Amino acid sequence: MRKIVIFSTALTLSIGLLQLSDTTVSATSTAQYVKVSGMDLNVRQAASITSKKLGVLKNKTKVTVISTKNNWAKIKFKEKYGYVSTAYLTTKNPLALTTYYVNAGAKTPLNIRKSASTSSPLLGKLKYGEKLQVYNVGKSWTKIKYKSSTAYVSSKYIVKTNPVKVLKPSEVLPTKTYYVDAGKTPLNVRKSESTSSELLGTIKYAEKVQVITYGKTWSKIKYKSSTAYVYSMYLKKEDPKKSTKPAVVPVTTYYVNAGAKIPLNVRTSATTASKLLGTIPDQGKVEVVSYKKDWSKIKFNKGYGYVFSAYIYKKTLKPSDTEVVLKGDYYAIPTLSTDLNIRKSASTSSPLLGKIAQNKKLDVIAQTATWTKIKFNKGYGYVSNDYVSKAKDVSFKRDTNLSYTVFDIDYGSLKTYFQKNEKNIVKWGNPAKGFTHSETITNDSYAFINYDNGYGYYLEGPIFKGATDGSLKEGYSRIASIDYKAKVKAGTFDNTVVQKHYNHLGKLTKTVYFAPKYGVIKVMTPKETLFELWSVK
Repeated sequence: MRKIVIFSTALTLSIGLLQLSDTTVSATSTAQYVKVSGMDLNVRQAASITSKKLGVLKNKTKVTVISTKNNWAKIKFKEKYGYVSTAYLTTKNPLALTTYYVNAGAKTPLNIRKSASTSSPLLGKLKYGEKLQVYNVGKSWTKIKYKSSTAYVSSKYIVKTNPVKVLKPSEVLPTKTYYVDAGKTPLNVRKSESTSSELLGTIKYAEKVQVITYGKTWSKIKYKSSTAYVYSMYLKKEDPKKSTKPAVVPVTTYYVNAGAKIPLNVRTSATTASKLLGTIPDQGKVEVVSYKKDWSKIKFNKGYGYVFSAYIYKKTLKPSDTEVVLKGDYYAIPTLSTDLNIRKSASTSSPLLGKIAQNKKLDVIAQTATWTKIKFNKGYGYVSNDYVSKAKDVSFKRDTNLSYTVFDIDYGSLKTYFQKNEKNIVKWGNPAKGFTHSETITNDSYAFINYDNGYGYYLEGPIFKGATDGSLKEGYSRIASIDYKAKVKAGTFDNTVVQKHYNHLGKLTKTVYFAPKYGVIKVMTPKETLFELWSVK
């Protein structure tokens, strides 16, 4: 009996020790998660760092905690038990998702990357105010749930509160139902009351629209979770699909003036690259639905089309405005020192397309009583008839101060020549190339004339001595006469000096006439007069 009692006591002590070991701390089973950085968590056989290592756990691994004591947690590990440090456990699920919203700006979508780098492949984009599910937010990058996998977005463009204002029930304004009726064209939805405002989307034909405020030009509507604006003329109180009455679109009558009896092209959209629907003859009537700066929307056949606004007018044209086709050579003659303006349309208030210099040839198309239509660059332009001629203007005028302008045909371009007085030296020529021609008053009351390579002297008028200079290689010039009577448009000049220029072959290329006190009065080639004095004030 005594032997049995001793056995019983020993068994009870053993059980008591086991129970003490297991239940010193409340043993409520809980789920926790491994939280380590750049390493794995060691699992020990006992609650000691010197205990045998059973294995490791990866970061974010879910574990079942049986009990904790003295900074150690007893866990289930591979159908057994083990111990890990409680310093590396957390009750917060690192794989739990948190809702955030995109806030990269109303017009800027947020890029979704495969990894946390701007050079990483782009997987997609998220719109302003769009909801996203976040695993964890980092300083620079945030890991998110994307489709059936994970991805990354920039942390600075996400917020916990939706930036798009969602109207509360108390803020919802009463609305009236309207229907879209813009023909086959969807109705644009704008952020504010302007065609240049941000386009938020479109609404199809006959779709319902909840109108908050109906205005004369623009209507405020309920759009998605906010408000927006649409053009009022395309809203109808009746469903256009059910209405028996045809929709009446307000129009304004215009007339075609494409010039020279040219018909006006009608296109499917506001671009010359769009399909051609047909044409409207010159002076034909046009029903304009919407007139814009470049293109206008019109009623055409049983639908709508677009025409170029520059070729339609609100009134029929007078006979004097009707264009006639021009043929032959025409030239710009604005004046010797002024270029001719080229306008977008036949009006001095029309935009300036460019300029053209004196005596440049014009590629003419047609002409009205006041304007000439020309080809310019890849399109058309208009110039005033006052400065268009069938002949070049080869004249120049000089005032009593001997200041005048001429133009240079020798160099293949029209340049303005100027004359100036400088310390008893009168110079003339092209400023860009230097004042190469001069008259100099000498101490003996002689004047020395230099023109290109030829020169001479005169005293109180006529030149009495001539000379030549230059080599045969470059050509030369000589004084051919000092008392020539020259007739030009400005009158007859006695004692005119004639200077002739020759090329290196000895062939005459140019003849220059100098009149006493007037300087150059005429320049000729063997084929034509380059310029001559037109008048003296």
